[in-house]
Amino acid sequence: MLRHSAATSRPVRHKFTASLGTAVLVGAALLTLDAAPVAAAPAAWVDPPNVELTVGPGQSAAVAKHVTTPWIVYQSSWRDGQFGDEGIFLVHPGGGDDHEIATDAPGWRVHPSWSKDGRQLVFGVGEDVRELYIADGDGTHARRLSPCTGDCLTDDDGAFSPDGHQIAYEEVLGPLVTDLEEPSAFELRVATIGQHGAKHVRTLVRTETGTEIDAPRWSPDGTSLVFWEGHYDASGAVDRTAVFTVRADGSHLRRLTAWAMDAGEADWSPDGRRIVLVTHPAILFNFVAVVSNLYTIRPDGHEMRQLTHATTPDVRSTQARFMPDGRIIYTRIDQDGRSIWTIDIRGRHATPAAPGGRPIRTHPELQPQPRR
Repeated sequence: MLRHSAATSRPVRHKFTASLGTAVLVGAALLTLDAAPVAAAPAAWVDPPNVELTVGPGQSAAVAKHVTTPWIVYQSSWRDGQFGDEGIFLVHPGGGDDHEIATDAPGWRVHPSWSKDGRQLVFGVGEDVRELYIADGDGTHARRLSPCTGDCLTDDDGAFSPDGHQIAYEEVLGPLVTDLEEPSAFELRVATIGQHGAKHVRTLVRTETGTEIDAPRWSPDGTSLVFWEGHYDASGAVDRTAVFTVRADGSHLRRLTAWAMDAGEADWSPDGRRIVLVTHPAILFNFVAVVSNLYTIRPDGHEMRQLTHATTPDVRSTQARFMPDGRIIYTRIDQDGRSIWTIDIRGRHATPAAPGGRPIRTHPELQPQPRR
């Protein structure tokens, strides 16, 4: 559900009750997409250097490429020329073999993320109440990880630890309070993945009504997590966001960005030396005419570097994730919809990663290659 305060253009919403897929804000106008797909742009993908393209006996080079090229997982609500429930899709870099996965999981399927060996996915399932599921990399064998019961309103934004044994996620807790029906609390949690679901659950960070926790991501060595918080004013409008880090044992909580920057959607570089983040993250500033750019920063909060340089809301860069080769994959929002792009860590070579196809593609993440 999306609400707006009469006194502000900022959104009044909580992430766990809203969808990102039905419309696009361009400048000051709300654009509802037509049924016709966006015309394909020229493909300009370059295979990451860690992807080996080999030809086995009886295979053509095209078949070998199909076998070894990684997948991009993404979220979309667009099927057969119209909007519907949120779902998870796979597409090859360059735009080939685009298809939906994990359709056996009940309800909406959102916010997918790969395990570090590229063999599994974690994602949220459900609309009003969301739970975490794990599936094989092709979407099969989906099974529930975290039953959301009792005071739980939603479990979301799961992220595998580097060794694949733990999941970090956020839990939204009830009961709903205040006239705006806000959650009572948000928690950043870490759980061990057991044979029958999550176990040994620990809470690292807890915030009370008015401040929500979003999208934890592990450092490459597994010792720390980066996440972000969104704060709401008395009217329920988002008035600031910021990026934080915390040790995996819950110690050394640190804010990296100024609240006034409105930063969020952060992720670690593969070498652990930089964190990518965005301004005005789309999950909270979805239908607001704001400027969204990509930045990187050191984990100690120093050396902020700007990668994209938009000055208007006409082209927004958001939902950034590092790829295994050190480049960044992200969602670009413009007049044509929401598409998947890549850029290098110095802000060069911004390129569409999967041109054509669905006009709505969000939350992209490139599959790591399984170790041989």
